[in-house]
Amino acid sequence: ADSIGVMYRGEVVRYGSKSKVLTPPFDAYTDLLLSSVPEMEIGWLEKAIAGRRMASAGN
Repeated sequence: ADSIGVMYRGEVVRYGSKSKVLTPPFDAYTDLLLSSVPEMEIGWLEKAIAGRRMASAGN
């Protein structure tokens, strides 16, 4: 995408190029939104499946 927009409660709170939108300083909502993105790591799916198996075995 050439441009990115961040919406909060139906209003655009940040809009522009990727470098502009994803570079601090952020408004409070954009900061919260970006901090909630999970970090991907090798083997994440296998760990999630193993965790579910352990949880269901304990029940």
